[in-house]
Amino acid sequence: MALLSGISQQHLSRLKQGRGGIVHAQQATLDRAYLDPLVREILSIEDDRIQTEQQLANVYSMWSAQLKLQHRIAFHLVLSSLLVILLILAAMLLSDSLVRRLMAQPLFNRGQMHML
Repeated sequence: MALLSGISQQHLSRLKQGRGGIVHAQQATLDRAYLDPLVREILSIEDDRIQTEQQLANVYSMWSAQLKLQHRIAFHLVLSSLLVILLILAAMLLSDSLVRRLMAQPLFNRGQMHML
């Protein structure tokens, strides 16, 4: 808003200097009528800029939330993969010990095998 008042003051001071410092009430009204559309246009441009920045902030906020969600999903998938790997490793160790035990204790001793 300071920008707008500075523009208005600059314009009025230029008009005053051009007339030797004498400004009539009628001329001030005309100057005001000339400046009002410019001020409205500047305010409209500033409103558009502010609205655009708000929309951009909203888009960045949604993008950030989506990125966090994707990171959580990726982390969950990594943990799931590690769990599957650990389960496979545990199953291998368990089956290895089971095979070793079965091989150490045959079901039939030599005498029984000979009879068959």
